[in-house]
Amino acid sequence: MILMAKGETGYDTLLRSGMAPSVPAAVLEDWEDLLAWTDQINDDPQGIKTLVLDSITGIDNMMYKYVCDDQFGGDWWKFNNFDKGYQNSTKELLVLLSKLDRLCTNHGMNIVILCHAETVKCKDPMNEDFDKYAGGVNQKYIWPLLRRWCDCLLFGNFLAVVHKEKGASKAKGIGGEGRVLYTERRDAYDAKNRYNLPPILNLAKTPYDQLWSAIWGEINTNLNK
Repeated sequence: MILMAKGETGYDTLLRSGMAPSVPAAVLEDWEDLLAWTDQINDDPQGIKTLVLDSITGIDNMMYKYVCDDQFGGDWWKFNNFDKGYQNSTKELLVLLSKLDRLCTNHGMNIVILCHAETVKCKDPMNEDFDKYAGGVNQKYIWPLLRRWCDCLLFGNFLAVVHKEKGASKAKGIGGEGRVLYTERRDAYDAKNRYNLPPILNLAKTPYDQLWSAIWGEINTNLNK
């Protein structure tokens, strides 16, 4: 089943174009709606094996609005002042993660949380600062919690092919067709896995609607070794 944040309904478009299989899906109205859904599924899992949250980048905005309304009277200035709102939001995120843990423990359910990526500045006390890819959520409070909680943090991208003509001042990207999934952290991106996956999963020849099956197959192969 897929629970989609408002504005994160790309699955509907993929379904209509035949690029994704048909599965139960619902659009979340707000943060409380998400918590209610997780409780309802825990009480009656209805045979659901995998629950997808699409995406945490949109869901965290619902969380912030809930915290802002509930604790700061809807005043976003107070929410942002000294990062108080983001600090308080970590408590709400922990509530959600505990509910997701119960789905795993009680029903053996797989939890997949989709997240957009963004380029962030990494401050390295041992080297010069550099840019890297990370989850498109608050980097100080929210992303570290999600990163620690999950068993796999998989970063999807396209293999870049860059060419620079002799005498040119800039290089040009001429590739980008090979879809890959990175499973281990590197300086350029956040990633991890607890299943001894290979560092890179090459999905270039995998049809779009079979990507999840291919990824889950790799995980199961390592779990059953």
